[in-house]
Formats: sequence, structure tokens, C-alpha cells
Amino acid sequence: MTKSFDQKKIKDVAGEIDRLVEERGDHYIAFLSGLLRFETASGQKTRAGQDKFQEAIKNCLEYLRVESERLSMAFRNYDNLAAVAELKTKQKSQRSVGVAAHIDVVPAGKGWRYPPFGGTVAEGCIWGRGAQDDKGPVASVYSALDALKSLGLRQVSDIRFLIGTLEETDDWPDVDLLRDKRETPDVTIVPDGIFPVINAEKGMAMLELSGTWPEEKPSAEKPRFISLTSGQRHNMVPDTAVLTLLAESSQKSAIARRLTDTAVTLKEIIPDSDFSMTHKEDSKNSGKTIFELSFLGKSAHGAFPEKGHNAALDALAFIDMLEYGPEGLRVFAGGLSRRCGLLDGSGFGIGCHHDYMGNTTINLGVLTLTPKSGNALVNVRYPSGVESANVRAAFEKAAAEDSNALDGLKVKSRIHGRIHEALFISPDNHPEFLHSLQIAYETVTGRPATLNSIRGTTYAKAFPAAVAFGPLDEKAGDIEMAHEVDERIRIDRYLENIKIYALALALLAYNHQHY
Repeated sequence: MTKSFDQKKIKDVAGEIDRLVEERGDHYIAFLSGLLRFETASGQKTRAGQDKFQEAIKNCLEYLRVESERLSMAFRNYDNLAAVAELKTKQKSQRSVGVAAHIDVVPAGKGWRYPPFGGTVAEGCIWGRGAQDDKGPVASVYSALDALKSLGLRQVSDIRFLIGTLEETDDWPDVDLLRDKRETPDVTIVPDGIFPVINAEKGMAMLELSGTWPEEKPSAEKPRFISLTSGQRHNMVPDTAVLTLLAESSQKSAIARRLTDTAVTLKEIIPDSDFSMTHKEDSKNSGKTIFELSFLGKSAHGAFPEKGHNAALDALAFIDMLEYGPEGLRVFAGGLSRRCGLLDGSGFGIGCHHDYMGNTTINLGVLTLTPKSGNALVNVRYPSGVESANVRAAFEKAAAEDSNALDGLKVKSRIHGRIHEALFISPDNHPEFLHSLQIAYETVTGRPATLNSIRGTTYAKAFPAAVAFGPLDEKAGDIEMAHEVDERIRIDRYLENIKIYALALALLAYNHQHY
């Protein structure tokens, strides 16, 4: 406990941790590299994709089981849905210190410099999907425990490492299972945010807007709308959108010119927009030409929509200019474009600024349009001052407005998945826990350990007395790359993180007097 620590002894422990981590750095780098090779992208929609994910999770958990047993940790695997690695004290403990992290990742996307599931070590970094979110932290904690075992400290609290497999999905059945199994620690570190200490998180909800409308009658003069698809996850800014049209081959040249001219206009309005077009004869319909229009954006975490460029919004703006497709589709698409294009939530009337938590953010993450229906998944992150009931009401109002705008158009709204209200852990209620983390961070880095808020939602919302703690550190020059192409972590930062987590666990779970 930190009350029994003095600064000299803390520095002594930190010095030994530093020495051990530097000596064993190659082993710790190799361990993370191996962990990144498991293709544990959750949320797969096909049976084949789900089977592949389950096999990857099974193998990844086995990889962690072997490491846990090497560290003399009990390993409990709950049906490959969640797992716990526990280092128990040799005496009866009245307290447990937890770490909660996840091994599932979002899909890789395209355009990587190194293979997204290769665990490549190059250019002073470790590359791969999950290097920041959240396999890098998982490896950091295992490595921290490895270093702690060599210090000779007397453990006074159980250390319980909770490992989830579905954090990146809309629901958290893995967390529910861990709670049902009574694995909840007394205090919990969640290495899935930023340093120094995150004691506040925005609320998060995922809203689904769906619409139906009468199908358009075929016309020889203009193309028929076939589909628009964009995005894979509500919490990712979509980097591609594909619009498909079907036209009379006799009109091919005129339509190609119209589409190209519209793309030029779009570029004038949205300078960052990027467009390409292909067309081919339809093998199933003689005399018909298929046009496929691709919009290229930039992926980013859904909590930071302004850091990306939303390809779906570009495609919606393009549709609005063309005036192709059923009228119901254009009203539905126009409503999405108008409201979701305002990233601060003001398009839905839920824009809000909080001095500590920041602004509301909106991300149109997944979009599917067909000739007679549409579906959109929108990620909403909101500070204190906004509640899920406000968000729900705002989307229901938007759905009603669009439905009333046109006969035959029916738009519905619903909450999709689990709602996470805003979180705040008061330093007055948990002074020792938060102060221990601050001491660990300041001792290792020499940087001040302030309390902060983040936009993201982490497992901290699932457990009592839980806070996000790393792995990113803007003060050290880290760039948020979770959910982005070329996700990676610098080797020096990875090793520093190991030192921070090791000292934090030493302060929380060991008796420093026996060092």
C-alpha cells in the first residue's frame, strides 16, 4: 500500500524494474510480436468469419495460458469467451487488484506498410492491429508481472488479470460472464486509454437508423440505383464507400460525363474527397452497363471522427448532387448527410460541451442503401450533461421528421447494443488507488501525472473503482493509431509502459517494506 512507501524505496524499486526490463527487452518485444499474429478481429458477420475468429481467439488464449503458467499464475478460461490469469498471495488476502484488457481487435483495413497480423518489428516500432488497442497493453502487463517476480517483494494482494474477447463489439457478454463468475476485483486498471490517469470517460451509444421506401420505376434516361455500402464498424470512420449504378449502355458516355462532372463539383465542396470510377457491361442484362464508383477516405477511431475522413459522407453528398434513385432514398440519405455531417452532434440537437470531458461527437460508421431500404449505424459519444435518453429521443425525432417529409417513407430509430453512460471516479472516494497510479507514472517518466478524461469507452465502465491507465502518452509524442492503418507502438514506449505497469502493481499489490 502506498501509505507505507517512502520516495527513496519507490525509486529503488523503480530502478530495479528499469534494469530488468532493459535486460529482458528482446523477450518482451518477441512476446508482443507473437501476440499480434493472431487474427482476432471480432464482429464477423459471416459464419466462416465467425469460425475463423473463434479459432484465432482459442489459439490466442492458449498462447496467454502458456505465459501465465510460466509466471505461476492460475489461468481460468471461460469457454474462450473470457479468461482470468491470477497471481494469488501466499497469505490470505482481503483485497484484489485487477487489470482488465481485451485481445479482440477491429478489422485491419487496407493499405498497411507491413502485414497487419505479422507482428513486424521494424523502424523502431512493433507493427500490427492491436499494437495500441489492446494487445500491446496485454503484453505490457504480462511483461510487468515477469519483472515483478524477480524483485523479491512480498505480495499482499491478489492480482487478477481479466482478459476479454469482445470489447470491440456492440455488447460485452465477456464482461458479463466475468461478473457472473465473481471475478470482479476491488480496484481495476484498464490499459486501454491514455496516460497519465483517466478518471472520466464519455458516455457512448450506438444508434441504428433504418428506412424503407417504394422502389423506383425503371427509366431509360437515367441510371438505376443499385447499392451503396460503406464501413465495417460503428466505432471506425469508414475509409471506403462503393456506389453501384445500372444504366442503359446507349447512355454510357453521357452518364460517365455526368458522374465525372459531379465528382469535380464534390471536390470543390469537399477538397479532401477522392473518387474513382469503373464501368463494365452487365453479363446478366444485355444492353446494360454497371457503374461502380469508389470513394476513398481516411480511417480513424470513431471517438475521433475529425481525425479521419468519412467516405460514407462523401458518397451521400454525391448522391444528393446527382438526384438519382428513389425519392425516399434521397430523403433518407439527405437526412443522414445533413445530421451526421456535423460531427459535434448539433445535427441531432445533442451538441454539448463539458469543460472536463469535451464535446459530443458523432460518427456515421456503417451505411447500406438499396433501391428500397437503408440502414445506418451511428456512434455517439457524449459528456456529462447528455444522457442516453436524450440521445434516443433525438434520433427518434430525426426519424419522425424524415418519415413525415415524404409519403411512403418510413424511418425508424433504435438503440443498438449496450449503452455506456458517462463515467467519473472521484479522487476523494479512491485517493490511494489513484495516487498510486500517479506515483508510478511520475516516477518512471518524470512527467506530471494529472487526472484526465477521454472520449473512448473502456472496460472501466464495467467494473467498480476502475480507471483507464495508458497505454498512449501524448506527452511522450504518441499518436493515436487505434483502428487506423499502420497501427504500431514505438519500442521505447512499449518498454516504458512495462515499467509503469510494473511499478503501479508493485505499489498496489506488494509490501514494499520487504524489498
